[in-house]
Amino acid sequence: MSASSATSAPRWFIVVNLLSAIGFGLLSMTLCLPSMHEWSELLNAPQADVQLTFSAFVVAFGIAQVVYGPLSDLYGRKRMLVIGFSIAILASLAAAWASGIWWLVIARFCQGAGAAAGLVIGRAMVQDFFAASDRARIMAYIGMAMGLCPPLGTIVGGQVHVVFGWRANFLIAAAVAVIILALVVLCLPGGRPERSQNHWLKEIATAYGVLMRERLYVGFVAILSMCTGTFYVFLAGAPSVLAGYGVGPAEIGWYIMFIPLSYIVGSFLTSRLLRYIPENRLMTLGLSSSLTGTLLVLALALA
Repeated sequence: MSASSATSAPRWFIVVNLLSAIGFGLLSMTLCLPSMHEWSELLNAPQADVQLTFSAFVVAFGIAQVVYGPLSDLYGRKRMLVIGFSIAILASLAAAWASGIWWLVIARFCQGAGAAAGLVIGRAMVQDFFAASDRARIMAYIGMAMGLCPPLGTIVGGQVHVVFGWRANFLIAAAVAVIILALVVLCLPGGRPERSQNHWLKEIATAYGVLMRERLYVGFVAILSMCTGTFYVFLAGAPSVLAGYGVGPAEIGWYIMFIPLSYIVGSFLTSRLLRYIPENRLMTLGLSSSLTGTLLVLALALA
């Protein structure tokens, strides 16, 4: 089904809606990062508990993606997007008024669970609404959006923290989710469920069982998860580490932005170098570069 046949909205407007839905998860993940190193004092909690607010978001964000895909096949993409962003709105408001660190941990967990809908269903809708000739270009836009959201979130979040306080970032996340939810309801086509409700759990379990027996698939998933995990560890620890060097909330985003920007540059170079270098060799070069950078950071820290 093409975008034009699915709805009367212009193609570019559908693309913007999908990019907004996909990017919201990373934006809501990083908006509050500049505030984290102050939560220990503001909420009277140990730093280890403060770090759990980020871990709770990431855990829910990852697990929910596995759930939303099959459920969107069963009940429809648009319906699950509405449910996901409704959860994100309520959780963001709950986080804004959290009175203690554990209430904030729970709210962040729910926020991650809701925000995951946009990432996984938005990508699925690209497959649904656009022809194969357009998908690669749109997926490239998605890659750029995912690279830009973390530095944008931390920079904006730091400025908002300084001017309005840390709770305002969660109110901004709720407001953005409301806007995206309105666009989803009013502008995106509904689509139809793609799977019968009969025996759908068995079908999903069988499909995942087949995937887990594919060694190549498991290997690539392991590589991707470890690379992504490294980035998330960096995001979780950077505010506390940078605070030790005298970097305040207003400046944290400018330091964090280097890794996402290098990701964008690496994606651009990869698209060009694939013409001349085989995929496996290029992946090996990229992973070697990542490992070298990680070891260099460790060496500088120890020094």
